[in-house]
Amino acid sequence: MTGPGTNTYLLGREEIAVLDPGPIYDSHVDAILEAGGDKIRWIIVTHTL
Repeated sequence: MTGPGTNTYLLGREEIAVLDPGPIYDSHVDAILEAGGDKIRWIIVTHTL
């Protein structure tokens, strides 16, 4: 998930951290949830607008 304007990374295997979740577009959020599912434990934001 590193397309233009996203730069979102999922880190981990058993427990996942979402690094810079990116824009609030349904398709992008859906992709994060599909990839991480119920293993997502943390959301880390390194910058804001």
